[in-house]
Amino acid sequence: MKFSLLSFLMFTILISCSSQKKLQNFNVTSYKKVNSDYQYGGEKLKFKENVYTPILTAVYSNEKLVSLLLFKSEGAINYSAKDLDADTIFKKLLNIPDIRTVAIYKQIIEDNKVKYPISGINKDAVFSIRNDSLFIYNKL
Repeated sequence: MKFSLLSFLMFTILISCSSQKKLQNFNVTSYKKVNSDYQYGGEKLKFKENVYTPILTAVYSNEKLVSLLLFKSEGAINYSAKDLDADTIFKKLLNIPDIRTVAIYKQIIEDNKVKYPISGINKDAVFSIRNDSLFIYNKL
C-alpha cells in the first residue's frame, strides 16, 4: 500500500513538473538591444534595464506562418505568407520558419525543439533574452 501511494505521488509530481502549454495561435516579435538614445523609427521597449527596438513580428495560426511585419524607419511593412513564398530569397534571408511549434514550460520556452530560458511573463506574453536580442511570444 505504501509503495503504490508513493509511486502515485511521484508520478503526479513528475507530470506536474513537466506540464507544458503548447501555443497554436501566436506571434513572435524579435527586438535588438540598442542604446537608450537610439533614434530610428520611434518604437522602443524597455525591459530589465535595457532598451530594445523591434525587428520583425511573425504571426502564426495553427503553427503555420500567416504574415510578417518588418519594422523599418518609416514604420512596419506587412508581408503575407503568399508574398514571402513569392520572394524565396527574401524569405531565406529572414530565416523565418513556415511551421513553428512553441511550448512553454515553467522556466523554459521551446521554439522548434530548441529550448531557451524565460526572462519574464506578463499575462499572455513570454519574454526571452538571448544575447543582445529579446523575443516576445504572444498568445493570440
